[in-house]
Amino acid sequence: MADGEHYDVTEEERQQYATAVRTSFRDSAAYAPIMFGSGVILAYDSDVETDETGKPVASGPKEIPPRSDGGILGFARYMAASMFTGIGIFLEGWFTVNTGQVKTAWTNAYPTCFGTKPLPGTTCTGLAGSTCTTGTQKANTYSIFAGFMVGMLFFGLLGDRIGRRISMLFTVSTYFVSSIIITFAISQSANTIFVVFAIFYALFGFGIGGEYPLTASVAAEKRATRVMQETGGEGESTIYFTDALARQRARADERARTARRGETIALAFSMQGVGVVLGSVLLLIEFAISKQNSPNTDLALIPTYNNCAGYSTQALNYVWRSYYGIGAFLILLTLLYRFLILRENEIYLSAKRRRDTRETSEGLTIFGRMNRHYKYIFSFYWSRLLATCLGWFINDVSFYGNGLYSGPIFSALVPDNNLIVINGYILLKNTVALIGYFISAFIIDRKWCGRVRLQIFGFFWEAVFFFITAGAYVQMKDNSPRALLFVYIMTSFFTQVGPNVTTYVVSGELYPTVVRSTGKAGALISTAAFKTKTTNDIRTVFWVNAALSIFGAVFTWIFLPDATNLSLYEYDLQWELLTKGRLDEYGGEGINPKHLSPFERWTGRGKNYQPGWLVRFRNEELQRTGKGA
Repeated sequence: MADGEHYDVTEEERQQYATAVRTSFRDSAAYAPIMFGSGVILAYDSDVETDETGKPVASGPKEIPPRSDGGILGFARYMAASMFTGIGIFLEGWFTVNTGQVKTAWTNAYPTCFGTKPLPGTTCTGLAGSTCTTGTQKANTYSIFAGFMVGMLFFGLLGDRIGRRISMLFTVSTYFVSSIIITFAISQSANTIFVVFAIFYALFGFGIGGEYPLTASVAAEKRATRVMQETGGEGESTIYFTDALARQRARADERARTARRGETIALAFSMQGVGVVLGSVLLLIEFAISKQNSPNTDLALIPTYNNCAGYSTQALNYVWRSYYGIGAFLILLTLLYRFLILRENEIYLSAKRRRDTRETSEGLTIFGRMNRHYKYIFSFYWSRLLATCLGWFINDVSFYGNGLYSGPIFSALVPDNNLIVINGYILLKNTVALIGYFISAFIIDRKWCGRVRLQIFGFFWEAVFFFITAGAYVQMKDNSPRALLFVYIMTSFFTQVGPNVTTYVVSGELYPTVVRSTGKAGALISTAAFKTKTTNDIRTVFWVNAALSIFGAVFTWIFLPDATNLSLYEYDLQWELLTKGRLDEYGGEGINPKHLSPFERWTGRGKNYQPGWLVRFRNEELQRTGKGA
C-alpha cells in the first residue's frame, strides 16, 4: 500500500482483529516491530499510557491472555503444541535422567563389574563374572555430561548460523546413531560393553546437548511464527507494517507471546519430566515381565538360570537393551518428523536476512564476526552470564547428583532388594517431580511470581529439605525410612518448582542462548566428585547440596534480572544499539529497574531509563532516516 493511501477494514478483518485482541493483554503496552534505515529491526510500535499531566509512563500488562478460544479441546491443542516442541528434551529425560534406574538392572546383571555382593557360597562366572575398571564404571555415568557441554555450545552456534531446522536434524541424527550402538553393543566382557557404551553415551550427550538451546529458541519463537505466516510474514514484504490489520495483529501477538513466554518455554522443558516418568513406567513393566523381582536364593538354579547375585543376566540384558531400543525407535520417529514436516520458522529467517545484510555491508570475516559477537557478550552481559551459568551449575549438582544417593535411600526402604518395589518408589519420585514442572510452567508468568522469585523459592526449600535429610539421615534411615523417602522426594519436587525450570527459561531470555553450556559442568562435577559408598559420604552430599542451595538463592537475588512480561524485542533493540556504538541512546523497558538485577541497579545500568522513550526514539529515528513520522 502506498504511503497515505486509505485502507478500509472489512467486517471479516474486524472480527479477526477482535479475536486477536481477546487473546492479548487488555489496556497494556503493545509491541510490534517496525523497519527503518537499512532494514534492521530497531524499534516497535507502542501504545503508551500517560499520567494526569499527560506525561508518558511505563505501561504494564493488566492480565494474562487466555491460552486458546477453543474450550477444553483448544487447551489440549495448546498444551500438545507447546510440549511437542520439547520432544528432544523428552528423549534426554528418557536416556539420561533414567540412567540411575537402568543401573538397577546393570548392577544385578553384571554383579562383579559393579561390585554387587554375591550370594553366600556362589561364584560369578561368564559375562556376570567379568570385571570392569573403576574408570569404566565412572565413564558410563559422566561421559554424557561432557558431551552435553560441547553439544550445547556447538549446536547453539550452528543453530544461529545455518538455522534451527537443519541443526535439529543434525542433533537427532547424532543421538539416533548413538542409541542404536548403545542398544546393540555385545561382548563377552562387561568392561568392553561399557567402554563402548561410555564412548557413544558421550556422543549421545553431544547431540542431546544441542536440543537445549535449539528447543528454547523454537519455543520462544513459536507463537510469533504462526501469526507471521497468517499475515504474510515479515521477510522482504512490508505487509506487516503497511497493512493496518496486520500491524494490529502483530501487536496482539507480541502481547500474547510475551505474556506466556515463560509458560511456553517451561512446557517444552516439562517434556524432560514426561520422558522420565514414561521411561520409569516402561522399566517397571519390563522388570515385571522379566520376573526379576528379587534375587532367587536357590543355589541349585544359579549355574543354569541365575548369576551369583540371584538374577538372570540374560533376562536383565533384555530389560535394559529393550528400554534403549524403544527409545531409539522414538528417536527415529522424531528424525522422520523433522525431515519430512518441520520447516524453518519465519522469525529466524527474517533475523538471518537482516544479519547477513549487515555483515556483508561491514565486510567482516566469520572470525571477525565471532570475535566481535563474544566481545560484546562478555563485556556487556558478564553479570548475567555469571548469574545464569552459576545458577544452572548449582541446580545440576543437585538434580543429577540426586540419582547418586537414591540407591542407599531405596535400599533402606527395600532391604530385600526387590527391583519392582525399588523402581516403584523411583516412579513415585519422578511423578511428583513431573507435577513440579507443570506448577512452575503455570505460575512463572504471574506478576506475583516471576522467574527470580520462583528460583529463590525453589532454592530455599531445597536447602530446607537437604538440611533435614543431612541432619537426620541416620535416624530416619534406621527408624523411619518412609520419612526419609518423603524429604528426599521433596528435594526433587522443589528442584522442579524452582531452579531446574527457571534456569532453562531465563537462559533463553536474557541474551543469546549459545553461551549457556557452562552450566552443565555442574552435572559433570556432581557425578564425578560425589561418592556415596558410606553413610558419611551420603550425608556429606546432602550437606553440600544444602549449602549450595542457600548460596544459589542469595546469588539469584543479587545477580539475576527478571524478564517477566518484558518483550524480548527490547533486548534486540538494545543489542543493535550496542553493536552500533549507540548504547547510551537506549532508554527503554529493558533497563527499567524492575527488569534489572540489584547488582545492575547498583552499578547504574538503569540510569538512562525513560518511560515512553520508545515512541520518541521511533519518531526521531524515522525522521533521521527520511522515512517520516
